[in-house]
Amino acid sequence: MILFESSLMIKPMMAALALFAPLGLQAQSQEIWADRYDKGIPIGPEAFGAMTEGRAMTYSNGFQDVYVEYYPPGTNAVILRYVGAPENECQTGIWRPEGELICFDWDNGGSVCSGWVEHDGVIISQLFEDGLPLGGFEPISQFSETPISCTLGMVSYEPAQ
Repeated sequence: MILFESSLMIKPMMAALALFAPLGLQAQSQEIWADRYDKGIPIGPEAFGAMTEGRAMTYSNGFQDVYVEYYPPGTNAVILRYVGAPENECQTGIWRPEGELICFDWDNGGSVCSGWVEHDGVIISQLFEDGLPLGGFEPISQFSETPISCTLGMVSYEPAQ
């Protein structure tokens, strides 16, 4: 079972906690996720690809869902949409391995790398920069086989000749 998935009441309660939690509690939450990350089993690029292909992952800050990434099958493409954002406000990019990290190169020019672990059935990512951990732990609150609803416009692809 994935964290936060067991009850419909938990999500509203977690959202309320996030709005009213003192900063110390949020910092403590990051400390808890850091401890779980350190005790987790690493997820390398091959396992990451198998885990994400054709699926959507919902990222949490430990209190509420923040954004969803969808990984179309048969590609290394990724589509990101923040929770509550309009359908036309999506980011697209690709993911690629960099050692044991997964890096995301976004079409808008930004890049970010993450390390991934599994701890007690929960998938947790941590941000990295230049190979060094930055913190920023994000547990995955939900997996889905349903693509993100997103209006991306016309996309053209011409293979290299």
